[in-house]
Amino acid sequence: MRDVLEVCLRGANKTRIVYYANLNFPRLKRYLRVLLGLGFLAEEIRANGGVFYRTTPAGVHFLESYSSIERIGEKDRGKRGVRV
Repeated sequence: MRDVLEVCLRGANKTRIVYYANLNFPRLKRYLRVLLGLGFLAEEIRANGGVFYRTTPAGVHFLESYSSIERIGEKDRGKRGVRV
C-alpha cells in the first residue's frame, strides 16, 4: 500500500499504479478500496472520463510516519549488530 501511495503522489491511473507498484489489478482493487476508505487517496474523474488517483495530505502524513518508523528500525538494528 505504501508503494501505491508513493506512485499516486503526482497522480496516476490504475495502469500506472499496477506497473510501478508491481501489483495485479485484483490486488490493486482491494488496496484502492482500503486507501480510499481511509482517506489516504482521492479519486479524480478526468474530462475524458478516465479515473486518476492522488495521494491526499493524510496519505502523505502516513508515508512520512512510515519512513520515520523505518529509520528507527534501521538505527535499532545497527545498535544491536543484527543482520537482516
